[in-house]
Amino acid sequence: MLLKDILKGIKLLGTTGSLNTMISGLAYDSRKVERGSLFFALSGLNMDGHLFIESALENGARAIVQERTLNPNIDVVQIQVSDCRRALPIAAENFYYHPSHKLMLIGVTGTDGKTSICRLLHSILSRYGSIGLMGTVGNIILGHHQNATRTTPEALEINRNLSLLIQGGAYAAVMEVSSHALTMRRTDRLDFDLAVYSNLSPEHLDFHRDMEDYFKAKASLFSELKPTAKAVLNLDDHYGNKLKEIASCPVIGYSLKDKNAPVFGEIISDDMDGIRLNVYYDNEVIDLHSQLFGIPNAYNIIAAAAAALSANCTIEAIKAGVAEFKGVKGRFEPIDCGKFITIIDYAHTPQAVDSLLKVLRSLAKGKLHIVFGCGGDRDKGKRPLMAEAAEEGADEIYITSDNPRSEPLIKIIEDIVMGLKRPKDATVIPDRREAIITALNSAGEGDIVALAGKGHENYQIIEGVFHHFDDHEIVDEWLAKR
Repeated sequence: MLLKDILKGIKLLGTTGSLNTMISGLAYDSRKVERGSLFFALSGLNMDGHLFIESALENGARAIVQERTLNPNIDVVQIQVSDCRRALPIAAENFYYHPSHKLMLIGVTGTDGKTSICRLLHSILSRYGSIGLMGTVGNIILGHHQNATRTTPEALEINRNLSLLIQGGAYAAVMEVSSHALTMRRTDRLDFDLAVYSNLSPEHLDFHRDMEDYFKAKASLFSELKPTAKAVLNLDDHYGNKLKEIASCPVIGYSLKDKNAPVFGEIISDDMDGIRLNVYYDNEVIDLHSQLFGIPNAYNIIAAAAAALSANCTIEAIKAGVAEFKGVKGRFEPIDCGKFITIIDYAHTPQAVDSLLKVLRSLAKGKLHIVFGCGGDRDKGKRPLMAEAAEEGADEIYITSDNPRSEPLIKIIEDIVMGLKRPKDATVIPDRREAIITALNSAGEGDIVALAGKGHENYQIIEGVFHHFDDHEIVDEWLAKR
């Protein structure tokens, strides 16, 4: 494609060379530059893309988009813009011929529940044809699974994936939309037909100034929706009600508490065999049965049902999609350990831990154990709050490692312990493998052991190095030795 066509809609502050130059691809990672590429000097949280311009040129970049003053000594086309992050989504959309306009695009945002809601929607919508998915535990593009390095990809990968879906005959795509992605412009220019909101609780406050800043990031998804789109909002959540006033399109609210909500869910039964839920919508009653269990999953199910109804799915498709969905690895995932149950969950916020333990308390016939830690180089304020939630909800607490990253593990554990009223009652075992095995060994008849924080992750980050680690594997190894 001609460079001038890729740059259409981007305000240019200056250029060198011809904009009639032919470009073969886009890149923001200099290691992925191929001969003939247009390289974007994109700045992230820890890296400045301008430092890799020379590397991009060595790999064959034909043109550079940058924010700094143009360098007359570089013999390639240069384009200066005020913000590379704003420029990339426009260029990616142009290069891939506006793919988000050519299929139904659904975005799901919120602190908790994004992955499960997306997977439930994928299960429902797949009954009508090929559908793509992008999210935390991986992408599904034309039936192929891709590993994901972040919840929401950069704009370049999003548009590339959407283009591949269209070429393969897909009619829709569902994607998780994180607050980081919204703040860092990754989802700019996407033509969402439907946006779903789950909930908001303290999280990512190392990135956002405060809860209001966090909410503003989420709200931007709904305030910028096209008038013909629909916003599906959790009316049982304080911030969900605030979004009603912000949304730029019709709102479909869902609730498990308010019978007057447009989509109201009534829990008929909830146990280890699953949830049975009556959903009331437009004078219809939909009887849903899911293999999932617990109040958080009840909210995920009704959110997915409300979104599917908004997308004109049939009741039969919704019932079948919900019934067949077996859950997401590492999300409220049960493992039968004989005399007790182990639950692996991604809960890594105070509210998520609180919700997890409240659900498990209602199901446990014996004691409730929890193994958890907190990530390093992240919001330190939630560490004592995680401890408070664990102490209030569990009988036995094991404090251990999560992803220490570059922080000393002992300092993270000290911050967690500060939130305990009875620190002597908690067991501190820094090695996560040892902590898990100790908890499993101590579990008795009817107990539940919750392994929180890691969920689907199969690694630990220690001093910046990724080490293979999977909670599932530890439990499997323990079971094999019984």
